[in-house]
Order: sequence, then C-alpha cells, then structure tokens
Amino acid sequence: MTLEECGYNQVMAAERLGISRFALMRKMKKYNIDIEKKAHKNR
Repeated sequence: MTLEECGYNQVMAAERLGISRFALMRKMKKYNIDIEKKAHKNR
C-alpha cells in the first residue's frame, strides 16, 4: 500500500518503510511487483 500512498515513488516509499531504495527494489522483484503498469494505470 505504501507505493500507492507515495504515488509509486520508490524513494519516498522506501524512506517511509525505513529501508533503502535498493532493498525495496529487491522486494518488488521478489514479489513480482511491476510499478510501471500500475503507475501508468492510475494517471
């Protein structure tokens, strides 16, 4: 939910979660989260 709350801004979401942007990117890859499609759909 944090990615949505931050407008799919990875830096802001990572800061809110207290992790690095790279840790967030690894988790996104692990859980197959593709923000490109989601971010464009919400515009």
